[in-house]
Amino acid sequence: MAGIEKADSIVVDPHKSLFMPFEIRALLVADRSRLDQQYSKWGGYMRDVSKGDTLPAFCLPGPELTRLFRGLEMWVPLHFHGVSVFRQLLDPVLNLTLQAKDRLVYMTGIEVVSESQLSIVTFRCTDGDHASQSLFEKINASGHAHVSSCTVQGKLALRLVLLNPNITEEKLANLFRLIDESRCEQVFGWIQKSMEMIEQRTT
Repeated sequence: MAGIEKADSIVVDPHKSLFMPFEIRALLVADRSRLDQQYSKWGGYMRDVSKGDTLPAFCLPGPELTRLFRGLEMWVPLHFHGVSVFRQLLDPVLNLTLQAKDRLVYMTGIEVVSESQLSIVTFRCTDGDHASQSLFEKINASGHAHVSSCTVQGKLALRLVLLNPNITEEKLANLFRLIDESRCEQVFGWIQKSMEMIEQRTT
């Protein structure tokens, strides 16, 4: 990642790409003393807390003055399975994300809102928010797939997040069939409504 060395801090969410428990995350900072300066609180009851650099005082960098040992939950699977296993799980997911983006780009009436980043693709219907909302509801009501929604530049968009290593091309194909069916139903509805309007005007 070009330019990452210029960042003051970086947040890493292993639960998103390393299949870890949800609450695990890591904050990497270029200068740890800034965390201590920003969040440290001192009182008479803390006179035994060391301010030296021999061992980090993990109670200092956050307002809670304590923290759970969440790092162990990440260390154990990495130590037990090795990094290569997680790479083998993640690579197919990232490849499927690129395939999904490429497929969505060529679907009629669908617009990819942003380039896929890691395992997320955002897209929407070119006919507006109402059509996107209808598609969102149809996908999630199907029981075969689930997408979330968001707003991008004030417009509704659907978020396809591929994080389950059990996702296959066949399951993605089912999603695309749902999108095609929904778009066909919408187009048919618009045609039918237009025909009714024409009939009303000619009678």
